[in-house]
Amino acid sequence: MRRAGARAGFTLIEVLVALTVLAAVSPALFRMAVLLRSGTEVIDDRTRSEIVARSLLEAALGQRDAAQYSLSGRTDGRGWSVEARPLEGATGRIAAGAGRGPGTAPKPDRDAPTMAAPPGEGNRQADRKADEEEMLWMPVGVTILVETAGSPLRIDTIALARKAPS
Repeated sequence: MRRAGARAGFTLIEVLVALTVLAAVSPALFRMAVLLRSGTEVIDDRTRSEIVARSLLEAALGQRDAAQYSLSGRTDGRGWSVEARPLEGATGRIAAGAGRGPGTAPKPDRDAPTMAAPPGEGNRQADRKADEEEMLWMPVGVTILVETAGSPLRIDTIALARKAPS
């Protein structure tokens, strides 16, 4: 119940209580906003580094003829390095076009007599002979490092590279 002469509005004590509550809560709200922003920046930095690393990984896995190499550079403001080295003690033989895993394709009989190709079949026979040639593959360890704001992003994987027959 209000007195007849009382005016509508806030009293001085109500305003002081509201300001005190606001002063007590605002540092916590500010701290939370700063943490959310820094967390977002870390996630954004990590995502951009992963995009750079993924493109480097795709390029490294496309290197089929080089068993050992080292590259470095900068992309999107991030330093990176790619290092590939042969993994010793493991090679595989794959007959081209066999569609089987390493070591399961039969070796072509090099001493077998060859028959003359019918007219117009010369290229097909040459293609078949090329398909029967074996390819030697060797596993290559690939390490990719990309700079981030925190610790560097590191990817270790294994790729296959061609090895010259010995």
